[in-house]
Amino acid sequence: MSLLHIAQSVLQLAWLGNPSIPQVEIVMVPGFNPSGTVTAPSPGTNYMILTAALQHPFSRGTVHITSSDPLTKPAIDPKYLSHAFDKTVLLEAVKYIRNTVATSTPISNFIATFNDPPASTTTDAQYEDYMKVALESLKHPIGTAASVPKELGGVVSPQFLVYGSKNVRVVDASVFPNHISAHCQSTTYAIGEKAADIIKGSW
Repeated sequence: MSLLHIAQSVLQLAWLGNPSIPQVEIVMVPGFNPSGTVTAPSPGTNYMILTAALQHPFSRGTVHITSSDPLTKPAIDPKYLSHAFDKTVLLEAVKYIRNTVATSTPISNFIATFNDPPASTTTDAQYEDYMKVALESLKHPIGTAASVPKELGGVVSPQFLVYGSKNVRVVDASVFPNHISAHCQSTTYAIGEKAADIIKGSW
């Protein structure tokens, strides 16, 4: 475990005791999403998606260059659910959606049957099997060039300069040192505004 991962874990453990910092987001979307065991919608059927999204997973993946050619894709291994805590939290969140959210009014008034996982899914083992095939990213990757001290493994300074460079800056969600309990778009905008002020001030 890297020094950065240790620092992140200490922070995340503290967050677990704070009821104002959610660990899971429930996303509701009208429509069909091909995932898990069902890849195509049935004609004439309306769908609603209820998704559990981990906000602060303890699992850590890797991103590595594979070539000196900058156009060659990197090797990416997200290592989803490699930490037991993440698997447990996601399992309980999926069960909560199925057994509480989806069976309570007013949402239950719009549900005729469960599609994915099927209504026959009841045991933890069945839910875990479902998670293995249905798990996917919500397309909010962050932290691959974290803005933290270099000695912790950081890549970018508080001025968004890549350590060891004089004029190479990174200004996007990759500088997040850890994930937030929200979608990252507005925070990324704020980072862009802050970086713009820093760059203008350095001219």
